Amino acid sequence: MRIRNLTHWRTDQMAAILRRVASDELDPARRRRFTVHIIYGRRRGAGVSGYALYHSSAITLKLSRQDGPDSMSFAHTAAHEFAHARGVRHQAMRGSTRYTYAEGWQERVAWARAIPIEIVPATPKLDTHTRLVGRIAHAEQMVMQWERKLKRGQTALKAWRTKLARQVRAMRQRQTLATTVAVGPPRRINLTDK
Repeated sequence: MRIRNLTHWRTDQMAAILRRVASDELDPARRRRFTVHIIYGRRRGAGVSGYALYHSSAITLKLSRQDGPDSMSFAHTAAHEFAHARGVRHQAMRGSTRYTYAEGWQERVAWARAIPIEIVPATPKLDTHTRLVGRIAHAEQMVMQWERKLKRGQTALKAWRTKLARQVRAMRQRQTLATTVAVGPPRRINLTDK
């Protein structure tokens, strides 16, 4: 299952929940080629919502930007959308604790409470000196890399020039041999007898 997370919430935590729900909802062959898109919802404080086309291999889950998604609601919504992707319609889901918020739905996904969904920790900003040191180190690595490539290129060029010279010599020898055969052996001409 592929997960495309376009939010600031941690993918690894959501992936753990999605894998568990998918193992209950989808067969293994279908699970492998399934895609889950996680995006921000438009409504403030909406928690978790989603949509899926019937008989599809992708679902979209929408999360709030401000309020952290509740793990149990996330798991429950994912199960609901996986069911839509399998072709289950709302009429067949009525009254089910598995797919609707009927009484007792929380017990069904209580395991998700142990997996919190947190914000991805921000990377600290580097000071100017540290950034410059990093850039210099990168530039030095690139110089070494290109020097190696240049040396390999020069070696390859030398080898190809040698091959070319060998081929030209072989061609000249064949031409000389062909001329000798066509004309015959070289003869001595005596210019003094006239």
